[in-house]
Amino acid sequence: MFEIRKEGLAMAEGPNILVVDGETDTLNLINESLREEGYLFSTAQSAHKALQKLKGKEFEVIISEIEMPDMGPVEFLRRVRRISLRTRVIFLTDFANVQLTLELIKEGVYDYLKKPFLKDELKILVRKALQKGEAFDEGQKSALEIRGKFDRFIIGKSDEMRKVFAIIRKIAKTDLTVLIQGETGTGKELIASIIHNLSWRKNKTFLCINCAALSDSLLESELFGYEKGAFTGATSTKQGLFSAAEAGTLFLDEISETSLELQAKLLRVVENREFIRVGGTKPIKVNVRIIASTNRNLKKCVEEGKFREDLYYRLNVLPIFVPPLRERKEDIPLLIRYFLQRSGQYSNVKISPKAVECLLKYEWPGNVRELKNVILRAAVLCGNSKKIIPEHLPEYIRKLKKSSFPQSFFENLPFREARKRAIEAFERKYLQDLLYKNKGNVSRASKLARLSRPYLHQMMKKYSIKAQDYRN
Repeated sequence: MFEIRKEGLAMAEGPNILVVDGETDTLNLINESLREEGYLFSTAQSAHKALQKLKGKEFEVIISEIEMPDMGPVEFLRRVRRISLRTRVIFLTDFANVQLTLELIKEGVYDYLKKPFLKDELKILVRKALQKGEAFDEGQKSALEIRGKFDRFIIGKSDEMRKVFAIIRKIAKTDLTVLIQGETGTGKELIASIIHNLSWRKNKTFLCINCAALSDSLLESELFGYEKGAFTGATSTKQGLFSAAEAGTLFLDEISETSLELQAKLLRVVENREFIRVGGTKPIKVNVRIIASTNRNLKKCVEEGKFREDLYYRLNVLPIFVPPLRERKEDIPLLIRYFLQRSGQYSNVKISPKAVECLLKYEWPGNVRELKNVILRAAVLCGNSKKIIPEHLPEYIRKLKKSSFPQSFFENLPFREARKRAIEAFERKYLQDLLYKNKGNVSRASKLARLSRPYLHQMMKKYSIKAQDYRN
């Protein structure tokens, strides 16, 4: 054991670090860096020797070469975790292996450092690992409370949602970029905020911006900020969201709606954690975790030339797919109880089995957000009876049949006419769901459906569908 003394004071109570590396040059660089920081540290020449030392003494951080002759990195990490959950493992590597990196993340690796590295890079990484260790100690005391918060915000018992829960818990511990994919209303922003709140950045800022809501130039100014005099009206320098979220998390909602030009600038931030303000010339470094979301198939957008392939692969390091409500209908009764209990004034409102049956038949194009609105509306309508029945539900849900086509729908019809009726039924239902999802906004609906506005208006006129009916 190397015991470091600084300004005449023994550092016996300082953090302990274990270094596992057989290369003399690398070992000397690590030892020098740790001495300069005043840390206590031990060395081990192999994975087995390191595990033996860990069994006899607690180490806050292990810095280890990723290629060890006596044990693979995944197995080594698993054994470390069995002995001590508190110990943070940092791997040193001189090659990039995405598959191995993802495996190590799943097993709980803290981070890795690519060789050759600078002393300052190692010092910063060790410092963060030690801070996370302190947060872990504090978190252990309130583990049930944290789990309670998690369960309170995301509701579901289906297999699909259990998989999502498991992924969130694992990736929250890392600092890598996350891509959340799912339809509108599935709770992507909520999941992003939970990842932030379960991470070591939880006491720092969480900011979000809807990329689809702003024009390209305005979005660039909001994200990166601008220098004084960058354009007419820029009377002072403005800090952008990347700077405002320093040490925290920035959530880029609907990133698929950004232009290729802006995507190139986002790529620089994702890759190098640096950007240039509008009207500026100097790169600005930033320490922020990036979480992005989309309701589109990004891979298809790449194939169509609407999204940069390099940015897609940078974002898609840790993907999460949030299933639509129609694919996890067993969660609907649970969500109903949750919305009523959390509403406060409607916590004592009940719902009849027949009303639940109506809700289970519906396909929920607006997902969880639509279900919440329907339940709270029904709770208001049920009044003093304090019980929701089918009559309190919207007509389009209440009168929905189990099948899209009743038994008599095609009765005695020739093929061509039956097909025509089926197409018309599909078009009508598609338009209704589309306008509901976009709250009657025809421009947004036409963009999502990839139809021209005149053609969409023509179809709406054909089926007597009015946009204003979907605006409230």
